[in-house]
Amino acid sequence: RWNRVLVIIAALAILVGIYFYLRARNTKRRIRNLLDGPKITKASDGLIERHTTSVPNDIREDVLQKLKIFEDSESFLDKDLDMSTLAQTLGTNTAYFSTLINHYKKMSFPNYLKDLRITAAINGLSEDSNLLKYNYQGLADMFGFKTAESFSKAFYQKTGVYPSKFLKELSARKKTDHL
Repeated sequence: RWNRVLVIIAALAILVGIYFYLRARNTKRRIRNLLDGPKITKASDGLIERHTTSVPNDIREDVLQKLKIFEDSESFLDKDLDMSTLAQTLGTNTAYFSTLINHYKKMSFPNYLKDLRITAAINGLSEDSNLLKYNYQGLADMFGFKTAESFSKAFYQKTGVYPSKFLKELSARKKTDHL
């Protein structure tokens, strides 16, 4: 009877060990892809075969052009930015703006902003090793998030890797590059 219990416990321990090993290996692979793969890009435009008909053509073209300028300016790092403010800045209303973001970026406005911010964070951290000195709240402030928790959650959602693991790998690479 005790032998069965010991066998079951050993089998469970082996399964748990395999699970954690595979999870660690996948995390390392994701980190390697983030650092060694192609540079992370912002929310893609994709190939849009049909344009949305609910927004007039002239307004659509104007807003999309201004949106591209907005993405390149990194104004999205302002943590107080919201959809109504940005829509007003781009010279449109929130209904048209929301429709354009949903149609062309294939995501909601909050997810679009998070995507832009996390992309900036990944690229910034990868390129500037001085940013590794900041704590999570400092990084969150720098990249437009109100809290370290929201930064960490958004980072994980986009990359599948926690920022702590990413920063640890960046620090390790920085140390080996300078030796």
